[in-house]
Amino acid sequence: MPIDSRKRRKLTVTICVAPAHALNSSASPLIAPPMVGGSQTVSAPQTPMVDCPVIILRLRATQLNSETTSETLRDQLLALYLQSAAVNAILDLRAVTYLSSAGFRPLLSLNRQIRERGGRLVLCNLHPDVEEVFTVTRLVDPTGKERTAFLMQPNLAAAVDHLCAPAVSQ
Repeated sequence: MPIDSRKRRKLTVTICVAPAHALNSSASPLIAPPMVGGSQTVSAPQTPMVDCPVIILRLRATQLNSETTSETLRDQLLALYLQSAAVNAILDLRAVTYLSSAGFRPLLSLNRQIRERGGRLVLCNLHPDVEEVFTVTRLVDPTGKERTAFLMQPNLAAAVDHLCAPAVSQ
């Protein structure tokens, strides 16, 4: 069913594809220009293979609170992730100040796709109100002790370190 153009909202997602060594050094990651609607093909950076292929997605929408927004966001996130060669993903939510239950669906869909590839999704830069919603619904554990749907880190650097740190055998 077509969406009434008066109800359509533009969502902008910034895509950052970078090898772990670029994010942990003074080099700048490759950042694709902001995208509005649809999907965008990102060419692979001309760097050697790394052990932590990760795509960083930064949401620009401040509120995720409607079915239309939720469906558009889900489609964009999945298309971008599937087009990338990444296994892991970081979702930077610094701009999001409000998240309704409809906003969980695209994140859960992305998380499911990432797990199918054997990867992990890390949320970072959560606004305190948004973090509280995730915590109350038990979708994240701020202590990191409990198994939850999402991993959470305070900022982008911590998220990259969490994903790209060598596995510790127990």
